[in-house]
Amino acid sequence: MLKKIIIGALALILAVAAGVIVFGGGSASAAEGDEPCVPSDAWTETIEHPAVTHVVHHEAVTHVVHHDAVTHTVHIIDVEATPEVWANFSPNHNQGPFDGPPSYPTDERGTWHNHDKIPGGHEGADGVYQRDNPHSGRADWFYRHNATLEVSHDEVVVDQQAYDETVVDQEAYDETVVDQEAYTETIEHPAVECPTDEPPTTEPPTIIVHVPCGVFLRPIADGHHIYIWEKCPPVVKHPNTPVVHKTPAPVPTVIDAGL
Repeated sequence: MLKKIIIGALALILAVAAGVIVFGGGSASAAEGDEPCVPSDAWTETIEHPAVTHVVHHEAVTHVVHHDAVTHTVHIIDVEATPEVWANFSPNHNQGPFDGPPSYPTDERGTWHNHDKIPGGHEGADGVYQRDNPHSGRADWFYRHNATLEVSHDEVVVDQQAYDETVVDQEAYDETVVDQEAYTETIEHPAVECPTDEPPTTEPPTIIVHVPCGVFLRPIADGHHIYIWEKCPPVVKHPNTPVVHKTPAPVPTVIDAGL
């Protein structure tokens, strides 16, 4: 009875292993995609990426220089200065008694004699005047002119008006700033191999069979089974116990579960 149970268990193990193999083959076929497969050789794709830039505008750098007006001063005389003048008149004697006044600065009836300074006793207003001469017994004619000061002023003449000049230290310009340099990207595409219509050949998995103590199996010559026999515990012989020779059990046959 025990041998039948062991043989049944081994058959169940082999059947489960066979089921795993069948299930694994089904999952491989289900993993295939629905889109048609197009075979191709391996190829290299080259993508040229241009540089990424932006433009920054820089305003001109300037400063202001003030230029003062260019001028010169002109001395303008409004009234000329005149020197002090005193003159006496000498009539011509061949004309007889002189009846004045004579005209200054010239008179054909006589001659004016100019002097630089007005002598004392002859002060008065400018012009021709007469004064008695006790030595000649007649009145003499004179001319006086008091000195006058110059009347003038200084005038500033503008040769060039004052102005502000804007000096450019650096001209305005646009600068191109590179955010990312240009680069070349290379992508390697592997070859695409499509499966054929022939069913794939799969190697069955290796089955490890643990054989209980005392059970003997006939090995299957397929190269995929490994048998491991469990060691039997040592037999303890008691003294005075007669040895009973039993008939050896028949060797069971491994059930082929379709592998």
